[in-house]
Amino acid sequence: MSTTEKVPKQPLHPTIISRLDPEYVKFHEEVLQYITPPHTLSWDPALRNAPAVPGSTEPLKVHKTQDFDLTHTNMRAFTPEGEAPTAGWPVFIFFHGGGWTFGTIGSEATFATNMSVRAKCIVISVNYRLAPEHKYPIAVEDAVESLQWVLRNGKTELNIDTAKIAVGGSSSGGNLAAILALKAAEPSFTPPLPSPLVFQLLVVPVTDNTATDGAE
Repeated sequence: MSTTEKVPKQPLHPTIISRLDPEYVKFHEEVLQYITPPHTLSWDPALRNAPAVPGSTEPLKVHKTQDFDLTHTNMRAFTPEGEAPTAGWPVFIFFHGGGWTFGTIGSEATFATNMSVRAKCIVISVNYRLAPEHKYPIAVEDAVESLQWVLRNGKTELNIDTAKIAVGGSSSGGNLAAILALKAAEPSFTPPLPSPLVFQLLVVPVTDNTATDGAE
């Protein structure tokens, strides 16, 4: 019986291995290096069926998970267990990664629930619309509307303290969070924030697309 040998598609360069956590190196060598990078494949919406974040653990238990509609999409709120602070729950508005093309409202639920449980806040994961079906700046418009929804409805729907709003995201989601933070600071932002955003968490954000790989 013949067996098909797995071929590494994205192996770690030997010079970087000693700088990485051994647990990550093991996972990369067993799983990640054999995954074909999706950006090297011809576009097909079916590519979204693969896990956006390989290797995720199970989400943590929270008190309540609720979905809310925006004009063109929706978002998911994770409320931690326990009693809310007197002024209401702090809130963290989160945008998943995926190159603006991959990812879903549930693809980073593990991260979202960990933030909710450990930071004692409501986490809202925004299901922003994806390219190439929805071109720029549609994802930005969804990000802006998510903050507007929190300001208008957060207190009544989720007992949110609108004076304690944080934003964040990973990769392309980090880009959206950074844009949202800039837009929220504009005097014309409607409705106006009762106080500045309290925190911004950007995980490997796309903030500079001018870099090269040095192979010029």
